[in-house]
Amino acid sequence: MIDPMKMVTLALSEVGYHEKASNAFLEDKYANAGSGNWTKYGAHLDSIEGWYNGKKNGYEWCNQFTDDMCVIAYGVKYALPLLCRPLYSAGAGCKYSAQYFKNYGRWFTSPKVGDMIYFDYGSGINHIGIVVEVNSVAIITVEGNVDGQVKKCSYPHSSSVIAGYGRPCWELFTEEESDQAEPTTPVADTAEVTVTLPIIKYGDEGLYVKVMQTMLIGKGYSCGIYGADGEYGMQTKIGLYEFQKANSINTDCVCDAITWTKLLNN
Repeated sequence: MIDPMKMVTLALSEVGYHEKASNAFLEDKYANAGSGNWTKYGAHLDSIEGWYNGKKNGYEWCNQFTDDMCVIAYGVKYALPLLCRPLYSAGAGCKYSAQYFKNYGRWFTSPKVGDMIYFDYGSGINHIGIVVEVNSVAIITVEGNVDGQVKKCSYPHSSSVIAGYGRPCWELFTEEESDQAEPTTPVADTAEVTVTLPIIKYGDEGLYVKVMQTMLIGKGYSCGIYGADGEYGMQTKIGLYEFQKANSINTDCVCDAITWTKLLNN
């Protein structure tokens, strides 16, 4: 199981970072402070091809902050399945990132350290943070885009604005696997990172099978009672067959470039 404290510690180190008035001095915690929604978190995620369904720097950034903490802590390869995300997702929006957790059965009403905490201030889910401590009195969080900065906050367990908790899939990987992953270092937003997706066939196992299953489940296609378990068995084959049939793809039950493209873009 991956240790969520790697992400939690990173998030705590970011407290005090101010959003920028323009797309300049992004790496400095305090310089160029303003209300333009420009941040190093958005710039980093924009540099990763396929992380979101478009460029997001300069927009509301609370979800960009939480996503970037996960990406930097564990790398893109692990962050996608941890957050129950497909490539090219709408996950920069809180209601959408919450729905990915719900689709995968990772939505909870009680918090644990490392959870993504979601808030509803009266118009649906519209804010997110990271749970960094849970005690008998309060839930302690680190959140981006609070008064234009990254802040440490506290809420009673009974707070009416808490909508629920999305729990990353920490148990999908061993600690050894995550330790072997290369940390993702923020880069200038002119850089690009390409994720290569392999061809997946019946009987395959592993990370990208989990990613494929998560995307199928998110689109309403069952992969069996065990969900995205990383094993391409008969129920997953049926789900992929139905998806290919519905999208006029060759129903060979092989997740190749054409099928990946449909999964990513539909």
